[in-house]
Amino acid sequence: MQYARPSTLADALAILAAGGTPLAGGTLSVPEVANAAAGSRDSFFIDLAGLPSLHDVAERDGILYVGAMVTLAEVAASTLIADSWTALAQAARAVGNPNVRRAATVGGNVAWRTGVPDLHAALLVLGGGVECATAAGPLELTAEQAVDESIPAGALITSIRLPREPGRVSSFVKFAWRGASGQTIVAVAGSLDLTPGAALSPRLAASGVTARAARLPAAEALLATRGSDPQAVEAVATAAARELPFQVAHFPAEGYRRRLLAEGVRRVLTAVVRR
Repeated sequence: MQYARPSTLADALAILAAGGTPLAGGTLSVPEVANAAAGSRDSFFIDLAGLPSLHDVAERDGILYVGAMVTLAEVAASTLIADSWTALAQAARAVGNPNVRRAATVGGNVAWRTGVPDLHAALLVLGGGVECATAAGPLELTAEQAVDESIPAGALITSIRLPREPGRVSSFVKFAWRGASGQTIVAVAGSLDLTPGAALSPRLAASGVTARAARLPAAEALLATRGSDPQAVEAVATAAARELPFQVAHFPAEGYRRRLLAEGVRRVLTAVVRR
């Protein structure tokens, strides 16, 4: 197995085109590639740590940009993110244990396609998107494209982008084996516009029931119509549990996952309304 640490995006993209595997925090990719490669010298990692622009967190013109190499520990500890994009900070805080969060990165979690990446549901309810670099130039993906279609071959995530939406409040909850340190079973994220006099404009998303994290449009529509009082929240939670097609082949079973989804919606909406 080989290793490269490029100092420019152009060099990283060239190595990627030659068959390299991007290396961010390595908490997920290193074990998988190492097992698949079985020591083959034909496989190699592209260490992205030497690209300074991927480590930035900055707000420009009402858009928050979080670099692909920003660690989940940094996201979880950011007061800027916690105050205005709460679901993202909570999702980052729910990943693994402190050692994992100090290594795992935003870009690695967003790009990962196995299991239940915790940032996906949060990204879907925050109106976010994903910025990539390609040999042909910059590429912008919506959150839905990044989650549903994955990152195109030959592209490297450079950052995620989140619009500042005054009045929008968000929350995230995760159910996992052995608490946060275990594999995610179901995760739910939600956001509402709580500006006085404004429409709620709800966004709800869940992972762990479908093959990829997904929005819940029927539950969102019900919430927009019914409002956010306790009876409405219960109705929305019940509707959300039934909405998505079941696409998970492994344990736990469908009924249990759907009950967790309903409970996640209850907790997320209750937390949002209380803020």
